[in-house]
Amino acid sequence: MGKLGIMIASDTPQRVRVALSLALHTAELPEAERPDNLEVFFFAESTALLASAPDDVRQMMQELRQRGILLEACTNLVKSYQVEDAARALDIALLMANQTFSRWAREGYAILSF
Repeated sequence: MGKLGIMIASDTPQRVRVALSLALHTAELPEAERPDNLEVFFFAESTALLASAPDDVRQMMQELRQRGILLEACTNLVKSYQVEDAARALDIALLMANQTFSRWAREGYAILSF
């Protein structure tokens, strides 16, 4: 019931850890308590972190993907920060931020930003 979008803008590893940890804990909730859809979107400065993410952050991303959580990043920012190879290696979907955020608004997502 409901949808949750977690938008990560900070490039501070600890803030990214908190956001990804929240996503993991949300995905672990009993089915009746978790949202129907959960997405994590890397935006702004967090996009640059994709190339230098600490191992524990990479592990958290992998766990989220294994649970079927969509990890996304802004196409334009990935290109701007020149982290396309890193995004591909992390299996992060590249999408336009304006389209993603507009879809989240249309579809009634609750949005948390970090």
